[in-house]
Amino acid sequence: MRVEWSEAALADLEPTLRLLEQDRNRETANRVSRVIYDAVPSLRRTPYRGRYGRIENTRELIIPRLPYLVVYQVLNNRVVILNIVHGARKWP
Repeated sequence: MRVEWSEAALADLEPTLRLLEQDRNRETANRVSRVIYDAVPSLRRTPYRGRYGRIENTRELIIPRLPYLVVYQVLNNRVVILNIVHGARKWP
């Protein structure tokens, strides 16, 4: 199964990492980025491992030890990453 990142997901991640870099440091922002990016490829093998999403037809991958969720859809032979959401953020 192929994993694709939507423009919205990449756009969600960028300001989050910038804010982490300002509040903490670049190393922290890089670590958070790496943990999120490293978690996503596992969806190739097990696309339904995330819990049912709050939005219909989506799933949510909880990022261990971080307050972030990867919101995604399984479509045919691909996993589409829709958003990266901070767990404390009120959404949808």
